[in-house]
Formats: sequence, structure tokens, C-alpha cells
Amino acid sequence: MRELANGSQAAALSASQSRDALAAFERLDGYFKSKGKRVSLNTAVADYLDAVGRLNVPLSAAVTGYLNTVATVKRVDLAAAVKEFVDGARPRRNR
Repeated sequence: MRELANGSQAAALSASQSRDALAAFERLDGYFKSKGKRVSLNTAVADYLDAVGRLNVPLSAAVTGYLNTVATVKRVDLAAAVKEFVDGARPRRNR
């Protein structure tokens, strides 16, 4: 009660909520160490819930699907691209 009276809200958490919060902070710290970007727990939860709210599938399934459909674009010289297109179009013209 003294902590609550002094403005601390930590005492309002159940043991389970406290464990979840600590685990979340550890994961956010690991993300910072690997990526060099800080993300607050509130931002992480808000972004996650926003994304899940827009999807009809779990977020991890959506990310996997996205990564499987992303095309890699390679720069090609224009003359080489035109030649490749013309060479590919020749069999269609001969039909």
C-alpha cells in the first residue's frame, strides 16, 4: 500500500503479470542489443495489437507469407533488358 501511495504501480501487478512484464522487458533488451533500436513495451504491444487487428491470420503467419512473396529486384543494363525481352517475345510471334 505504501508503494501505491508513493505513486508506484508495480505493487498493483499480480505475480503472473509481473513475470510477463519482466520477460517482455528482457526480450526488448535483447532486441536492442541485436538491432541497436529501443522499443518501449507500450509501443511493442500497441504495434502488435494494431497489426493483429488488421489481419485474419496470426502475425507470424502474415510475416512468413510476406517474406515468401517479396521479390528481389536486380539492376540490369537497359540494352540487356530489351534484348532479353525481344528474345523472349520471338517464340510468341512465330506461332
